[in-house]
Amino acid sequence: MSFHAYVQARHGDAVVSACRRHGCRLDLEGVGNPITVLDCDKLTRSGQRAAMCDFIAFLGEAPHVIPVEMKSKSWRASEVAAQLTGGASLADRLLGNHPCAGFHPLLVYEAASHTAQLKILNMHKVRFRGQEFPITRLRCGASLRDKLKAGE
Repeated sequence: MSFHAYVQARHGDAVVSACRRHGCRLDLEGVGNPITVLDCDKLTRSGQRAAMCDFIAFLGEAPHVIPVEMKSKSWRASEVAAQLTGGASLADRLLGNHPCAGFHPLLVYEAASHTAQLKILNMHKVRFRGQEFPITRLRCGASLRDKLKAGE
């Protein structure tokens, strides 16, 4: 069974077609197929207190793993890092023994008045499968395809 089929069968009620929250969206057009996006709010159990990102996108067969945190108003870099770290942990559990082609923790944000928090965010890393990864930033509505191409 492919990884995408496994996720669909096990967590189908949390699979969504887009990363969209609080009037902010991430453009997933042209990032390749298959794409599976999980809404992490639909996965977490009531009463669970662990920090968790908004979405996890799995792109391609291997797949590329992209935990996504969306912020439209005020936010703190340490909170974003903790939420993306929670998403990394969940993605690793979901992947199990499946291979992973890449990992890209992502903050999608709207507010432009967070210069200090953006600088602090640059100091944070997200650990995934024994490696640390920088947090990528995109503005609401931006194309993930363009960001992934720029990073290759």
